Amino acid sequence: MLDVYERTSPKPNISDMNLINNEYGIMLAFVRACAMKGTELMISDIGKEPPQNSSWYVLVAKAHMGKTPVETKKRSHVDYAFGWNIYTMRVMGLWPEEKMINPTENLKVLTAVFFIFSFGSLPQTVNLFFVWGDFDLVVENLAMDNVFCTITIMKAIVFWLNGKTLKGLLNSMEEDRKEATREEDVKRMMMAARNSRKISIMVNIISHSIFVIYIIMHLATNYPNVRGLYYQSYFPWETKPSPNYELIFLGQMMSAYYSTLTSTLVDTFVAALLLHVCGQLTNLKHELINFQSETKKEFHRKLGRIVKKHDYLNEFTETVENCFNMMLLIQMFGCTVTLCLESFQSLESLAGEKDKYFLLEIGCTVFYVCYILIQLYLYCYVGEKLLSESTGIADAAYECEWFNLSPNEAKCLILIMRRARSPLRITAGKFCSFNHELFSEVRIRKCQRFTDLFKSQINSKSINPF
Repeated sequence: MLDVYERTSPKPNISDMNLINNEYGIMLAFVRACAMKGTELMISDIGKEPPQNSSWYVLVAKAHMGKTPVETKKRSHVDYAFGWNIYTMRVMGLWPEEKMINPTENLKVLTAVFFIFSFGSLPQTVNLFFVWGDFDLVVENLAMDNVFCTITIMKAIVFWLNGKTLKGLLNSMEEDRKEATREEDVKRMMMAARNSRKISIMVNIISHSIFVIYIIMHLATNYPNVRGLYYQSYFPWETKPSPNYELIFLGQMMSAYYSTLTSTLVDTFVAALLLHVCGQLTNLKHELINFQSETKKEFHRKLGRIVKKHDYLNEFTETVENCFNMMLLIQMFGCTVTLCLESFQSLESLAGEKDKYFLLEIGCTVFYVCYILIQLYLYCYVGEKLLSESTGIADAAYECEWFNLSPNEAKCLILIMRRARSPLRITAGKFCSFNHELFSEVRIRKCQRFTDLFKSQINSKSINPF
């Protein structure tokens, strides 16, 4: 901007420097806004008509730009990676803090757990005793929200109990970003952070869409005629009269919203942590591939830093694994059961009488099944990526210029290759690792077995689903 003024403006007459000093107070605000923001001249911001010669502004700008640096507040790497999840988790009281006992945050978590338990899990579980003889009602009870609400309560409690540990991991993420000085390393870290943001946005949109669609479906199918509840539950009082019905329906809506939101937040949070590890492993691979040293002292210094970084990433992943492996085991089992029950309900809907809301109900079921599959695939995706990136460390050690090292120095790389042969994993209760193979096993084989069982149940009722 200053170059343009110098080319287009006449030469300034600076013989009278007192004039510049007298006008300095008038022009300073204008120069700062013009020179530092790069905007057009805004005379209204000065409060006084500027001199006709625009080179006066160039003169003052050159004299004072170096004395008035603009300080820009850098956005936290954690804030960028987790995106709007930060604000939602703070509203829910789930954002990790150093102290586990925090009255304000604990009240938020307990409020969510109260709604999920009081209007979701407990009434549906009690209702099982009253419908136990009816196979279809039992399936509807378990498939709708009972299993999902129970798992969500468990996830909220596990996440809250590990808040201090997770806060330490977030601090480590910030330190990793500060230590990254090379442009290539920063780009790879930001790519992992962008992937975390995209995943959180996508999963949040899907979860909120399911919540809205189910409200529309229930209001369209149950409210006008039978004043049915959001999901079948037992309450020790009359539910149809007003305002009992409206209050219970509102409580169940809050329960469904809290359970959907809590489950989504926990899943995307864990995925973001593991994607950060994947980004760090990618940086470590490139550093190992480009490993060079001129002296023996430099070799040991660089290699020691690589080994420490590799060990740190192993501990980071192990911490996440220890915090959530039992939770993931229960969630995987719950997802499998829910998929099977929803498949059975879909078959029954196709086999039974079709009303005017048939397509809406089938659409909601399909949408809900897709959401459950996305939940499961999210862990399988990050687990597969973690597996491939961690095993790639051994390949990176082989691809470096080890042939230019001395025999003793080259042997040191064997330790890294040997350690990398035990890949980093995220498991379901230490029983199985999350990867693409596990997703295929749950999605295809187990669901097929349960579907065959439910088909035989339908045939025993002399119903032809096709």
